[in-house]
Amino acid sequence: MSVLRLYKIERPNKAEYDEFESAIVCAISPSEARKIHPRAGSGFPWNNQYDIGMWDLKASDVWVAAEDVKVTYVGLAAKGMAPGVVLSDFNAG
Repeated sequence: MSVLRLYKIERPNKAEYDEFESAIVCAISPSEARKIHPRAGSGFPWNNQYDIGMWDLKASDVWVAAEDVKVTYVGLAAKGMAPGVVLSDFNAG
């Protein structure tokens, strides 16, 4: 079984109102962390397609494309953690 790690994912530009600024996610690798949307449930992948159910916004309205996400290693995940979002920072307007 692979060791899970914690990563900070963040957008390359400043968040406007009603956009995510960043998140702490649990993932196997930086490339997997990049695919997690800050609004996602455990392990829900970011694919630029799904409706996040907030004010009729699409996921792409509140976050950046996966290839633009900056990923920073934070540390090892605690035993028993599952891949997905641990904490997210949403700039509510």
